[in-house]
Amino acid sequence: MATIDNVLKRLKYKIYKLDHEIRDLVRQQTDAGSTSQKELEEIKQSILGLYNRIRAIKEKAQSSEQMVHDITRDIKSLDHAKKNLTLSMTVLKRLQMMGM
Repeated sequence: MATIDNVLKRLKYKIYKLDHEIRDLVRQQTDAGSTSQKELEEIKQSILGLYNRIRAIKEKAQSSEQMVHDITRDIKSLDHAKKNLTLSMTVLKRLQMMGM
């Protein structure tokens, strides 16, 4: 009977230790879950920030493209004006030569 009491005491102690280990593991899992939730939220915020930056870059690129288009249109207009001016000067020189 004395050995049975000892065996029971050992079993109770092992059960007690296992209960504590289980509680610790459950706490760790709960902490890991909340930490994972925080990390997931941070990742979502980072993705949203990246999306906003990409959208802003795209808008700037479209604005720059429009500006280049406007500049090239103005350059074409100036090229035509230069061509007409050069032609007019050539005609005036020829008329001047004929009049002399």
